[in-house]
Amino acid sequence: MGSTSLTKTDPHEFVKTPLPEDLAKRDIGLTENARTVLKKRYLRRGPDGKPVETVEEMFWRVAYNVALAEKTLGGDEAQVEQWARKFYDLLTGLQFFPNSPTFTGAGTPLGQLAACFVLRIDDDMGRTGSGIFETLRHAALIQQTGGGNGFSFSRLRPKGSIVKTSNGIATGPIGFLRVYDQAFGEIAQGGSRRGANMAVLNISHPDIRDFITSKSKEGNIANFNISVGITDEFMSAVETGSTFDLVNPVDGKVWETVDARELFKMIVEYAHHNGEPGVLFLDAANRENPVPHLYELESTNPCFVGSARIATEFGLLRLDELAESEIAAFVASDNRAPTNHKSKDIGTIPGVALRPASPVWMTRSNAPVMKLTTKGGYQITATPDHKFLTTKGYVELQNLNIGDRLLIQSGEGAWSRNYDLPNVQYMQEIMAEMALSGDRASGHTVQRRDFHNLYANLPQKWSYELGIVIGWLVGDGWLSPNSGSPLGMVFSKDESLELIHSAMQNWFGSGHIHDRTSLKQMTYGRVPFEFFHSLGVLAVPAHEKRVPDSIWTAPREVVIGFLQALFSADGTVHTKGLNHDCTVRLASSSPDLLRDVQILLGNFGIAARIYQRRKAGVQAMPDGKGGLKDYNYKAQY
Repeated sequence: MGSTSLTKTDPHEFVKTPLPEDLAKRDIGLTENARTVLKKRYLRRGPDGKPVETVEEMFWRVAYNVALAEKTLGGDEAQVEQWARKFYDLLTGLQFFPNSPTFTGAGTPLGQLAACFVLRIDDDMGRTGSGIFETLRHAALIQQTGGGNGFSFSRLRPKGSIVKTSNGIATGPIGFLRVYDQAFGEIAQGGSRRGANMAVLNISHPDIRDFITSKSKEGNIANFNISVGITDEFMSAVETGSTFDLVNPVDGKVWETVDARELFKMIVEYAHHNGEPGVLFLDAANRENPVPHLYELESTNPCFVGSARIATEFGLLRLDELAESEIAAFVASDNRAPTNHKSKDIGTIPGVALRPASPVWMTRSNAPVMKLTTKGGYQITATPDHKFLTTKGYVELQNLNIGDRLLIQSGEGAWSRNYDLPNVQYMQEIMAEMALSGDRASGHTVQRRDFHNLYANLPQKWSYELGIVIGWLVGDGWLSPNSGSPLGMVFSKDESLELIHSAMQNWFGSGHIHDRTSLKQMTYGRVPFEFFHSLGVLAVPAHEKRVPDSIWTAPREVVIGFLQALFSADGTVHTKGLNHDCTVRLASSSPDLLRDVQILLGNFGIAARIYQRRKAGVQAMPDGKGGLKDYNYKAQY
């Protein structure tokens, strides 16, 4: 028997289902960093707080529990295991990951696998299933399982209106929002993750002003993000400078007529002040609702993005990756930065040091943001109140002026020391699949018996040479999955061809080399295509190229090899003046690729500037038939 994992067989009985012995022996190829994240966030724990399962058993628990759906459709145990194995392979191969509640809830007594719920709140204290406190009960149970909730409080009567059944005065939606917030603050959710909460109030509600200002003080309603439900009618009134009616949702009577622009200005000012409220365009959302016959959208559950990168001991990671991992990493910070954000004393000694940082977390959703672009082409998006270090000290983004000088990283930062390739498991599966059918490479069809011998040297660790090949592939190569040559590279110098061909031949066989007048072209088949594509090399046109995802977390010498090859393929060296001042330039039609390279260079302490060399346009060029034809060309940077 193999190792074991908890799985759910019926709503009341939980038994240990063995992880098949062949799977228990398989190396799933996760990095130590990945294992650390999974162990911290998703492993089931016993009463002593220690894990009662391994990472492999956790994957099997999830896979088997999801596969149990086959039994509801008449499947037997063999079919359950068949699908469990397929899902297990997807999980361990990092080809598909479900949401966090599936990892924490599958095969457990809670058994809750969904992340987001939107619950109706009626203007009722509890007589109906969607009454205020009945909905709160359901929401609390969802929060306990790690799910997040969205609510529209728009059906609740405004504060101060008469409640006929009790002859009392209505609390209003903001009062009940505070009740919900207090309840959620007391709930420990599933032991692993805290679900988000979104509160929405329609722009036409008489209490809309109180709602807009409800989070103006930091710490108020801390367990909710809030958004105003905006309608087309309101936006039309803003556009034309008209008035807008605030209406009691219970009896339909107009409580107040307001200046639409003044109300919109209030939303903007408070969003600018504290990132709240956001806005939800209700009519726009319902126009895109694929099932309008089932429901009308009036609220959502929030999500967020965090694409900015920061130099850590694990590489140049995105902030959303760090938030998900909850790791307190060491980050590279400039020695000139004062520790007190109010200080204007800027250090004079350049350099970078690794310093411990708190875990990254999401502060709010739907926050207003601004994009900062420097003369040198550096770009970053942040909230208006985020402070940037200038020659005058820290200045909020919203207060920066044209001509202000920002300090950028003045020395080399941090790089990953993990040499394990992230695509090993995926390539093992591809190789097993292709060994059955063969692959066209080296000028002949590879038979099954020869397949693994040909690819016996497939890389499993990062190397300087691998960085060089990836750099040339991004610079002067292509991936094209549907062509006869899925992978190819072009060379104008024999020494570059010899260097890269030697590495490729060792890993994938000799491929094909074609003479193209002054150029030489090297092409390969599907296995090299799958290998480099799984490392993040994109099969896209030149103007959409990016630095591959895997390079951001590759070791230092790999990044050096990548940049050297990229500049060798698409770069030039310019000298001028008596002193022969030198500049190294990289040309591309993809500004995003150049911005990526700018970040990589910055982490070496190298400043770079991006500028447009040529605008997009149309030019007459040979049409291949002896004549000329107008062709569109992309902008060049």
